Amino acid sequence: MPMIPSIAPGLIGRPRAATNLITNGGFETNTTGWSDGGNTTLSRSTEQAHSGAASGKSVMDATNAGENACASITATAAAAGVHVWSVWMYIPAAWTGGTVALDTSGWTGISPADGTNFNANMALVDQWQRVTAFVTVAGGDLSGALRVVATGINSGEFIYIDDCQFESAIATPYIATDGGTASRNALKWVA
Repeated sequence: MPMIPSIAPGLIGRPRAATNLITNGGFETNTTGWSDGGNTTLSRSTEQAHSGAASGKSVMDATNAGENACASITATAAAAGVHVWSVWMYIPAAWTGGTVALDTSGWTGISPADGTNFNANMALVDQWQRVTAFVTVAGGDLSGALRVVATGINSGEFIYIDDCQFESAIATPYIATDGGTASRNALKWVA
């Protein structure tokens, strides 16, 4: 009789094979590859971390009512098609700014269009939340910026970001990167 694996409560499936196309998704060593906006400063921080020992901390340098890039990294899609851009964010309860979101910039033919915001849940403060953006990358332009943005930030306010991932097709658990892309094989049942 074949063995049937037992399923742990809450287990929906097993992670499929995937590659994280962001070369520094966890800020464990530094902020290499990342840039901040004109009104923000991005640094490695050990004050909060979703996984590992560090995260990226984006601090607003001056009050600005408009939209500000908190963090940005260039990524290249493996091929045309659906991709998922995801970030774990920590928004402090003291946050008085506007909405924090993910968007894209500099991609030709991406859908939804560059600048479309994928908003964080602003009611979830003092805790980590995963924000995801599903985008379709066009075949003629496989590279562009992935950004964390916020509106109406007051001077000195900050957010933390960690476990950033850009992958094809569906969102999978975070694949740690620190200086290069990284892949995971599909997990298999053990008899």
